[in-house]
Amino acid sequence: MKQQFYDAIVDGPIIAAVKDETGVEVCMQNDIRVVFVLYGELITIPDIVQRLKDAGAVDKVRSIR
Repeated sequence: MKQQFYDAIVDGPIIAAVKDETGVEVCMQNDIRVVFVLYGELITIPDIVQRLKDAGAVDKVRSIR
């Protein structure tokens, strides 16, 4: 996982931190590979992550809990 994260940073050095739906939309419209989701409920975060993945905004997802 460390190598994948490193490669994502090298390929696209922008790290987005989204705190609302507007931020998610911006990530989905741009070539952003690393996204920290800073909002949502336990039940809604999987949907947010899936939307980002479907849009190609992120390659891998790792949850920090």
